[in-house]
Amino acid sequence: MSQKNINIILIFIILVLVGTLSFVYVKEEKAPLEEKNPINKNSEASIKKVKLDFYVMSQCHYGTQVEDSIAPVMKKMGDIIDLNIDYILYPQSQYAGQESTYCIEDLCSMHGIPELQGNIVQLCVGEQAPQKALDFINCQNKDAKNIPDNWEKCVEELDLNKTKIQECYQGEQGKKLLRASKERADAVNAQGSPTMYLNDKRYEGGRSPLDFQRAICQEIENQHEECANLPACGSDHDCQAEADKIGKCLSPGTNEAKCEYTEPQPIDVTVLSDKRCSEAKCSTQNVINQLKQSFKGINEIVELDYSSEEGQALYIANNLQNLPVYLFNKDVETAYFYNDLKNYLGARGEYYELAVGSTFNPTKEICDNDIDDTENGFKDCADPDCLSELICREEKKATLDLFVMSQCPYGTKAFDIMPPVLNAFKDELDFNVNFIATEVEPGKFNTLHGQPEVDENIRELCAIKNYPKDHEYMKYITCRNKNITSTEWKGCVEEAGMDLAIMKTCSEGAEGIELHSENIKLGNKLGVSASPTWLVNNKYKFSGLTSQLVQTEICNHNPDLNGCNVDLSNTASTSANIPAESCN
Repeated sequence: MSQKNINIILIFIILVLVGTLSFVYVKEEKAPLEEKNPINKNSEASIKKVKLDFYVMSQCHYGTQVEDSIAPVMKKMGDIIDLNIDYILYPQSQYAGQESTYCIEDLCSMHGIPELQGNIVQLCVGEQAPQKALDFINCQNKDAKNIPDNWEKCVEELDLNKTKIQECYQGEQGKKLLRASKERADAVNAQGSPTMYLNDKRYEGGRSPLDFQRAICQEIENQHEECANLPACGSDHDCQAEADKIGKCLSPGTNEAKCEYTEPQPIDVTVLSDKRCSEAKCSTQNVINQLKQSFKGINEIVELDYSSEEGQALYIANNLQNLPVYLFNKDVETAYFYNDLKNYLGARGEYYELAVGSTFNPTKEICDNDIDDTENGFKDCADPDCLSELICREEKKATLDLFVMSQCPYGTKAFDIMPPVLNAFKDELDFNVNFIATEVEPGKFNTLHGQPEVDENIRELCAIKNYPKDHEYMKYITCRNKNITSTEWKGCVEEAGMDLAIMKTCSEGAEGIELHSENIKLGNKLGVSASPTWLVNNKYKFSGLTSQLVQTEICNHNPDLNGCNVDLSNTASTSANIPAESCN
């Protein structure tokens, strides 16, 4: 099973538990400021107003999601809601050397200048036409990838004063508004989009319109006519009153909605692992805990070891491969969660196996225990089973390999942090780029982001082949990363000073396909599936997205390189707040 499968199932489990995803963790702090960006300023004398603060990024999907969810609530209860939307920016020091991509003067945003411009135009509308500010944001969110370029269309649709908004947007006033907004976001240490507060208390509830409406009604003790019309539930997630039972929402979102509770069917799980396997590879407790927490009815969990007679019999009888395995009896087909889980269950003899990406094969040589496990006369790295294991690879000093998907946002960040590293080490470091893909048949490839990613992989390989001196190819790659999903790539060839004819001939012909086919072999041999993944000296793997971290990992294994003496603490993306995430 691939690493991708375990990520999918864990994401599914998280969704079941909390109903949504957050962008990053944010400390629970609140320091109120007097000035706020008004979205709705109507008042209702008989009811104390509720203050709702959103801190977002205009191009972050999770931020636009809550903006769209609050809109129908504002239409119903806007008379008692003081909604304020502010914008999260990051320190300019994180983008040193990349200001032209991520910053306008001292204002810098995670998704670059288009997001900054989106923040600004939304603030300008909030100043010029506060009663229509949320309508404008919702209009832009319909085509969020084209923020800010869709602002004029939305201005016309809402019949706003285009001249005044344009003067603000393109002038100093817009930047002034964004700086003030940033201060408000910084005051609550908002770093994840969305960060939300309800009456100055951190809001961690659901993000559907009904979730917001229910929370607001609770704050005002249901003293609004719309609170009387709240349905009992909007989805099964709302039916949690009887914790040990399965809650189902009947007629969700209507006046007839109600929760119905039933006893869960008891389901047994058998877990088979191997005590010889390291904790890093074969820890089972996390998955077991997640199963118990996520699925009501998980009954007895039987844990067996491969070394036992029963464990080996189970392994052989059901044609199992990698450990640990999590086996459900066939009666899982009648469990309430089966339809949600069935795509991650594979038939294994009498059982269904949960796909979690296990990698330990108990029938093969263990490469670091000083035992001839397979009794073939070869021990550890001398055994052919260990040829692809990192621990057995030949160390090649002063080398750095990057395994990446060209259209993965974390992969593009990995490329973007490399110029300071390459400049520090200069000719001391052998830097290699390896794309993550599979060749399903000669010349045909699969990648996570589809054929456009394959095409871009090939173009970048052509740049690497034809412009290797002083890493000139990085000019093309960093240019493309500004808008990596765009099909217009020729402008970056020109910007990088490359010959368009050479790039076209290579990337659109057999040469590019051959380059790609050869390039992806190492990643597949090593089983690398996460973008980005780094490999130092041909055998030491790590993850991370800061220039300083990459330098540190290189120098941990190559302390004598001159580049280890260069201070990269102030280079792009060195902040600890940048998560080391990946595409899988």
